[in-house]
Amino acid sequence: MRWKNIYQKLIVPVGFSDFDYLDPLVISEIPSHLKDNLVGFFIRAITSDSNADEIILSGIREVSPFLNTSIKHKSEICPQLDLSKFENFAAFQRSLRTSLRGDLNRQQRRLTERGNLSLKVYTNYELDEVLIQLHCQLAFHKQRYPKSYQAPNLHDAIVRSALDDGLLHFSTLMLGNQPVSWHLGFCERNVFYYYLPATHPDFLHFSPGKIHLLYLNQWALEHKIDIFDHLRGEENYKSGWTDSVQKLYQVRINNPSLISRFRNCFVDMKNKL
Repeated sequence: MRWKNIYQKLIVPVGFSDFDYLDPLVISEIPSHLKDNLVGFFIRAITSDSNADEIILSGIREVSPFLNTSIKHKSEICPQLDLSKFENFAAFQRSLRTSLRGDLNRQQRRLTERGNLSLKVYTNYELDEVLIQLHCQLAFHKQRYPKSYQAPNLHDAIVRSALDDGLLHFSTLMLGNQPVSWHLGFCERNVFYYYLPATHPDFLHFSPGKIHLLYLNQWALEHKIDIFDHLRGEENYKSGWTDSVQKLYQVRINNPSLISRFRNCFVDMKNKL
């Protein structure tokens, strides 16, 4: 994590801040006895054979298993939009702020002067092409956000496992035959998860990512998606596309041993400086 954690043994999810919800995407129904205790199941599995000083689990949507414990909670939010209230895409467009709607129209006009704009949604038969586009996406994302962390091979593994199961939604905004924007997300149980976007640096001044987001909302409406979830973060741009939030919580479990208490206290003191 940071130099302040150098002596501290932590257990965190792979990707850490890149993960938004702790509970997994699933193909079939989760048994009710497991669904109600899913987070508790994770914690028991992790803590049963661990000598970590602290376990940090973020992205918890339900806090009921911990209401009667001393585990700390930290609130975050995931902005969302209820698409079910819109009769069609035109109604959705009318709901956007005037300034946002005007900017989208202007940028689309500028891009269409250079070629035809279209949304390319990849199928499970196009795995090889998705992996090629994914590596372009990750490279451009890293170029724009050099301090971001990309867990090695994580996204490749996501594509290989989730595309065939129908959980992964991978798309590009095409200007003619040129991809100018990429998005890797998920679709499960009438919820669309807007996860990892990236933009071609040569086209940033045309805001293709914003246009891509518009097209994704259109796709979601056409496929009867109820919720468009922008996941964790309160970035300013989300306020123009959302109307509600999903609250998130963080669980921190401390090892009671003397050496762990010393290390955790040391880190807490450093963080307060």
